[in-house]
Amino acid sequence: MKGSIVSEEGNQYAQGWTAGDIADINNSSWVKEHFDVITHSFDSDLRLNKKRRAVPYAYYVAYGSIGVKEGLSKYADLTCIHGYPPAFIYLDEYLKEVEDYLSVTIPSQAKDIFYNGLYVTAFGILELFLCDFLLCGIFSNGENFKRAASLLCKSSSVPARGIENIIRKTITGKVFHKFEEINKLFRSVLDIELPNTDGLKRLIHRRHNIVHRYAISNIDRMTVCDATEDDVSCLIHEIRAFSSDLWKYVSQLENPL
Repeated sequence: MKGSIVSEEGNQYAQGWTAGDIADINNSSWVKEHFDVITHSFDSDLRLNKKRRAVPYAYYVAYGSIGVKEGLSKYADLTCIHGYPPAFIYLDEYLKEVEDYLSVTIPSQAKDIFYNGLYVTAFGILELFLCDFLLCGIFSNGENFKRAASLLCKSSSVPARGIENIIRKTITGKVFHKFEEINKLFRSVLDIELPNTDGLKRLIHRRHNIVHRYAISNIDRMTVCDATEDDVSCLIHEIRAFSSDLWKYVSQLENPL
């Protein structure tokens, strides 16, 4: 960033935060090579809040300062945590936000749409977690990065920055509820086996029908699969159990990140 990084709201997590001069920041060819419209411009400050979240697998470098907006120290923070933990932290924060909505009083005529939305949101949080976990593992470990580059980059002449972009774009383009396919990717890149996903597979059928078929069952056209409060709670419980098993597995590795 050519400007500063300021946290205005919420806790923000990344692999690293560095403030100070960036070598050759004013070199136009360097800027062109490192500018990425998917992330942020070099020409302005980066203001982080609930709508603009730090990326847990990124290393942030600012030409200016890095800090918390004055007067908001109790409500905003910038934290550097290396390896996989940021993905777990964000997962927990987002699931808690969904759980908070379960205590909201909803008019009876809106309950189906409301809980359907929370059900789909919870699955989206799981998919984001798996994506973040994978990218945290790649960008915080040299061996994982080499394996990802070998698997995903077909040309050996791609510059380092280009390899990073290819890896990130390829990974973020994956469908993370295809658990068998994602497990193969975890094994080949991170040398990690996903925990048992049978419970999640049983629940994903409802998600697919809500998203693609207006909650009408693809097995029985006469059956409506609207989610209830209990369905949302059950899904959150299953996601937490899955993430807990994955954390236990990662914690037992010889060199956990």
